[in-house]
Amino acid sequence: MQGNATRHPEKAVLSTLCLKKPAAEVTNTLREEYESIAASDLESEISDSDGPEESQKTVLTDFEFSSEESSDEESEDRFSRWSKGDSYWTKYPPETSETVASSQSCPGPAPGSSVKTPKDAWELFMSEDIIDEILQCTNLGGQRAGLAKGKVWQKITKEELKAFIGLSLLIGVERSCDVPIRELFMDPLQNPVYRATMSVRRYQDLHRFLQFDNKKTRMAREASDHMAAFRNVWDLFMINCRKRFIPQDCVTVGEQFVPFQGRCKFVQHLPSCPTKSGIKIFWMCDAEVPYAIDGVIHAGRQPGEETEENHAENAVLRLSNGLQQKGLNITMDSYFTSVPLAEKLFDNSLTMVGTLHHKNPHVPPIMKPSKLRAPHTSEFGFCGKVFMASYVPKLKKAVILLSTMHTSKALNETSAKNKPEVIRYYNRTKGGVSNVKQMAEKYTCKRQTKRWPMLLWYNMLDIAIVNSHSIFIAQHPSFMGGGHNTQRLFIKELVKELVLPQIHRRREESHGLSMNILEAMDRYTSTSVYQPAQLLNWVYLSLQDTHQTSAFDAFRPEPNSSHPDLNYSKTPANDLSSSLNSNYLNNFFQLQRNEALNNGLYKSVSPYGSLNNIVDGLNSLTDHFSDLSLSSEPRKPSKRPPPNYLCHLCFNKGHYIKDCPQARPKGEGLTPYQGKKRCFGEYKCPKCKRKWMSGNSWANMGQECIKCHINVYPHKQRPLEKPDGLDVSDQSKEHPQHLCEKCKVLGYYCRRVQ
Repeated sequence: MQGNATRHPEKAVLSTLCLKKPAAEVTNTLREEYESIAASDLESEISDSDGPEESQKTVLTDFEFSSEESSDEESEDRFSRWSKGDSYWTKYPPETSETVASSQSCPGPAPGSSVKTPKDAWELFMSEDIIDEILQCTNLGGQRAGLAKGKVWQKITKEELKAFIGLSLLIGVERSCDVPIRELFMDPLQNPVYRATMSVRRYQDLHRFLQFDNKKTRMAREASDHMAAFRNVWDLFMINCRKRFIPQDCVTVGEQFVPFQGRCKFVQHLPSCPTKSGIKIFWMCDAEVPYAIDGVIHAGRQPGEETEENHAENAVLRLSNGLQQKGLNITMDSYFTSVPLAEKLFDNSLTMVGTLHHKNPHVPPIMKPSKLRAPHTSEFGFCGKVFMASYVPKLKKAVILLSTMHTSKALNETSAKNKPEVIRYYNRTKGGVSNVKQMAEKYTCKRQTKRWPMLLWYNMLDIAIVNSHSIFIAQHPSFMGGGHNTQRLFIKELVKELVLPQIHRRREESHGLSMNILEAMDRYTSTSVYQPAQLLNWVYLSLQDTHQTSAFDAFRPEPNSSHPDLNYSKTPANDLSSSLNSNYLNNFFQLQRNEALNNGLYKSVSPYGSLNNIVDGLNSLTDHFSDLSLSSEPRKPSKRPPPNYLCHLCFNKGHYIKDCPQARPKGEGLTPYQGKKRCFGEYKCPKCKRKWMSGNSWANMGQECIKCHINVYPHKQRPLEKPDGLDVSDQSKEHPQHLCEKCKVLGYYCRRVQ
């Protein structure tokens, strides 16, 4: 109070008079003393006056008193418009006010940002310079780690790094961020694209060694910047965000709190947050379109610098400096809003609309909440270039807004609540940052990590998805029907474009891939690879099942079909049905038909040509195999085995060993089994008809009959792991090595081979 009285002695004199004398006696004194104070504060409002006499006349007119009671009310109103921040908020709007010219730029994607595919939109933000920076730093870090452990680091390529990013985005769109990595790659119920793109160990290595700067020079850069480990990549990303979009007439400034539990020099601690600690990022976003224009990471006090007092105000100024357009309005909340900030932005040709807390020193008492203020009433104040409005939504509550854009006391008279126009404008433009955060968190790819650069990397990927989706939808509004789930479909299309080059490269360069990986590749790439041996087996089996009717006619199109690949006019339907009347071929054609229907195309279903070419080739092969019959009598239909019968050659159900596709012609092998492992065999002497079984049976090796002393080859062989009840050999019984042909050839016990 003493300091305030020293700066404004006139205000102290008025307060003393009001306390010591009755209101009727100090009326004239108040008029004379207060006119001198108000006249100096209202000079900006009457700047167009011609002289001091007119100015004095205007002031006297404003402060006329009709009675003693009205003079008391006027005096109290004038005192209530003084704030602790040494500013007086008059209720009379200025006759002339300085305004900021609005922006004339066309909002939307910037020139040179035309895209055709989701990948094109994504590469506008994750440009090649960012990919090259991460690629170089990650390879350097991997090589250093490999040398330390005595291993060789396999360098990653651009296709592999983009595929890694694509898998990270896929984890987010499937909302599997809390699922372990090994489960995503190894569980057969998960998406097959994970194991089709790369191995689980390779993905874990990339996730572990992913770096964004050169670790050798990091210590020198950290001497002046706490965020040196991620600064270069972040700056490149922000440059792309600023130049790819032209905002509309209003932008929004807000903050994002990214939870983090690891070690970081600029981590923020918020007791009200569920995670209690995290990294704070200030964002500037468009008020209408979900697009992040610029962002500043709150890195705290940098080394060698003093403590930053008004970091929120400085963050808004740094964000506004990146705007290439002038005449825009910035909407913000009470965390950023202040009168000095409004004046600085106005000097930079930018207006501001924001809320104020009632404890702000620039808020006068008349604007604060009070039980004497009726609901749905408003108070207005003007101080130079700044306009303040206070609205009472309910008793003992007040919403206070500060604006350099509005200069009138306009109310919304169409509603019973009579809200000021500035409040309606604020409610319409305040959700820019909230929309971006909501879309980023919907399909976030953030995984639990103790490395803060990885956390910022995940958050940057989420923001890049939001920005690229907005750019793409602005140019292709009818994408996927224009529904509400376009963001999810956009991410899926982007993932497919990122991982397909890596899948094709892995298939070409890698040899000896397991069947489940090949099946995953076929399933994701929508291509079916049938080996020639498999096709010949189907043809061979078709010759064995001539007794069954064909179901292929159900899938045959009409002769006048419009599709060229399904026109079978070359081969009559009856001939094709008579020659290809096998369940195996029917299943094959049905599979091809289903894949073609799913893909919407009948071409490129198989790498061996179109479906018509496959049918013609199989028909020709069937005719040739039919001509090779040695008997003039018609072939008898093969007998079907019992349901639980296992073939003794391939150990599969559905056929006998003589009908097995893996069966070799007679005379080529001496035993049914032609592998290298030991198996269980059944023997029968052709001379004495003696039968025996042995667990030491080998391919093309026999055993002598103990009575006839002739070599007998097994007529049945099955694996040791699949006994059928009689395949249990007596382990206590000694193996007769003098009767075993395998033991005689080796010169020792044949079981030692395994």
